[in-house]
Amino acid sequence: MRFSSLIVAAAAFSAMFASTSAQAVVIDYTGSNVNTGNLLNGQSGTITDILAPAPFHLYQSLVNGALPKMSSVTFTYTFPSFFLIGDLNGTTSYDYMHSGNHFNGFSTADSQTDVFFNTNSTLNQQGFINSVAAVSQVFATALLTTPGDETATGTVTFSNYTQTFQNFTSKFIGAFSSLCDGRPVGTITYTVSSIPLPASFPMMLLVVGGLFGFARMSQRKSAVA
Repeated sequence: MRFSSLIVAAAAFSAMFASTSAQAVVIDYTGSNVNTGNLLNGQSGTITDILAPAPFHLYQSLVNGALPKMSSVTFTYTFPSFFLIGDLNGTTSYDYMHSGNHFNGFSTADSQTDVFFNTNSTLNQQGFINSVAAVSQVFATALLTTPGDETATGTVTFSNYTQTFQNFTSKFIGAFSSLCDGRPVGTITYTVSSIPLPASFPMMLLVVGGLFGFARMSQRKSAVA
């Protein structure tokens, strides 16, 4: 009976990390301020209309949306020319009830470049369970680099380990040279994928099962004695 209970508990733990089945869906967006709505596992596409108009040659892109549980999304920014300086930011938060408990928290990542092609990145995150500090259940990363003169690449990734949809905002703002007038200065691509079960889970089951078997053996020896 106890072994059956162990199996049921293991199955429940596994289900907690389960994600919706992947769907190969390609959805493209256009504009400098895009709301993707609820993303799907397996969804991918591009976001176009990255222009830096005169007179200041500044461009700002905002991408807002929501990510399903046990999923991650990566936004890849590519600027093949005209790039001078920029700032790439990823912010995500969560707030939900599950099994009578209140979970909330946030994660913010920021990456900046300067005119000397240096990159400075920061990360700030915090989670709470019933107002008590805990590990955040969402994670954001951001990295903007300048591998060559007037070129740049960046990535923003959001990971959602909660039991509900997670809101996110990916924001880029940059300055480009005057040669960019009337020309596209970059592209954004994105891919959504499910987060796999932690690699340590099968080993944990073996350990728990071994401990359970050892306990039963000890009980039998005690009964015989």
